[in-house]
Amino acid sequence: MTDDIKDKLWEKIVEAKIKNQARVLHLCSGSAEKVKRLNELADEVQNGDEGNREGIAAKMFFHELYGSSFVRMADDGINAALNYGYAIIRSAFCKTLCAYGYNCVLGIHHISESNPFNLADDLMEPLRPLVDMWVDDHHEDLLDELTKKQRNELAALINDLTMLDGRKMRVRNAIDRYIKSFTTAVMRNNPQYLSVPEIIRTDIYSEEDEE
Repeated sequence: MTDDIKDKLWEKIVEAKIKNQARVLHLCSGSAEKVKRLNELADEVQNGDEGNREGIAAKMFFHELYGSSFVRMADDGINAALNYGYAIIRSAFCKTLCAYGYNCVLGIHHISESNPFNLADDLMEPLRPLVDMWVDDHHEDLLDELTKKQRNELAALINDLTMLDGRKMRVRNAIDRYIKSFTTAVMRNNPQYLSVPEIIRTDIYSEEDEE
């Protein structure tokens, strides 16, 4: 894979992540002004995210969702839930990538030699806001240590509904189709084949809504 295709794929992944952050902020009754700005940042993402729109969006998103005093990786209940939820999503990506024959060490943006999950960390970025939304919904009940019920609910996020190519499907199935589209994009050297899941509010859909 050339550096050029890596940069273009990363651009599309970052754009999708920021748009999902905007969706989550809207679904969580965040400021309309901040939602608008996040969507603008998504449109401003350039090749390889040279302008670091991902970092700018993340700071704005977290502060709007959890308060201006929030610090990522602090030792508190919100970060404990975020870390656990992200680990669940990462695991789902790792399993699917391995099933498709990928070596997860070889990422397109994350390239740490000490990280055996670089590619999973790349591709999972747009689905991180799924965990962020759950944490916002439950932040008043989060203590320093997660309860068994909270861990189970976070683990069940892969069974939530998401939208991909205009169809509602479980997150676990969307991950499979997303990675399949990634394979096609790489093989055809064209990032336009990449299809990234869109986050929706699961509780407004019924079981019969899944296609």
